[in-house]
Parts: sequence; structure tokens; C-alpha cells
Amino acid sequence: MCADCETGMTLNLQMYCGKCGGKEDNQGFRVVRDMVLPMLCRGTKFTVLASCGCQLLGTMRINRKELPDEAKTIKGRTPDTTIFFSKGKCKLISYFNEKKKLVLVLSTCHEKNEIEVVEQDVFIGKDKLTIHKPQPILDYNHKMGGVDTVDQMTRYYTCRRRTNRWNIRALYDMIDIAALNAYKTYSNYHPCKRVDF
Repeated sequence: MCADCETGMTLNLQMYCGKCGGKEDNQGFRVVRDMVLPMLCRGTKFTVLASCGCQLLGTMRINRKELPDEAKTIKGRTPDTTIFFSKGKCKLISYFNEKKKLVLVLSTCHEKNEIEVVEQDVFIGKDKLTIHKPQPILDYNHKMGGVDTVDQMTRYYTCRRRTNRWNIRALYDMIDIAALNAYKTYSNYHPCKRVDF
């Protein structure tokens, strides 16, 4: 599902119907390309999408072989440290957080000179710590909830009924998403305050 992070509208949707034929290579990339392609009309890779003017921000898995070894290593790193890498328009941020978890974020919408570290106060147990998070990670956390918003809102107002047939369940989900998109479109063109409603 491809959803707008600010409005919560579903832009594109692709249903997984199980395995068909042999194993597909690079399925994750194909799904992302299929979701974004109607909005861009072209583009095949992260760097190609960036060269089209599409700004991308997302996380990466640690087991990718294209990553530098310094970005993947946890041994010897102190918590709350950040390492920056760049190649062309792509910036890789390797952040080892206070919970001793490694987070890798790839961004094309942040320039190297504007990547700044923001201080936040976080409570871990009863202790208050000041941590330093890079701006791309804060932006990712702020914008990643588009699909979650759609799921939450379709749960509140649903036409779903109990059924054992998967095709009827898929139909109910599509009706829920269509109703939510219609509501969002109507709200956008006819803004109404809650007091006036």
C-alpha cells in the first residue's frame, strides 16, 4: 500500500495473492517501483528516482551487501553515536541509539551540510537522558505513519463482516479504503470545523 503521510489517503495498492511460479528476485524493489511509478511515470532505482526529482527517505536492513562495513559494525561503538556516509545525492546515516540498536537511514532529501543533530530528552526507566538524533531520523519518524493512519481509520469506520472467504475479505478492505479516500477528498474540498459540524 502506498499512502500519503500527511493526508492519510491511499494512493496505490497491490494485493499479494501468494506465490506464482518460481522465486522472484528483488521483489521488494519491484513492489516499491510499482507503487511509485504511476506518480513519476518513470524511474527504476533509488538513485534514478532521486534524479527524477523524487525525494526519498527510508530505512535499510543491516544485511545489505552494498553497505560499508563501518556502517554495520556495532562492536566498539558507544550508544547515541552517528556516522554519516554519502555517495552522490544519497546520504546514509548509521545511528546507534541509546537502546543499543543500530538504525540505518538512507536519504536523498537532506544535504550533507544541513544534516544536524537534535537533542531530545528521553526517559529510560526512571533516568532522564539527553540523546542526539540526526534530523533525517526525526523526519522519518514524523512521516512514516501514512499506512498506519489508513489502517487505524479504516478500523474505526468499516463495512467488514465476518467471513471465511478471502476474496470477500479483500472486497471489504477495498470498500473501506475507497470510503476513506472519498471522505478525505470531501474533507479537503469542503473544510468544516468540528464545532460547525
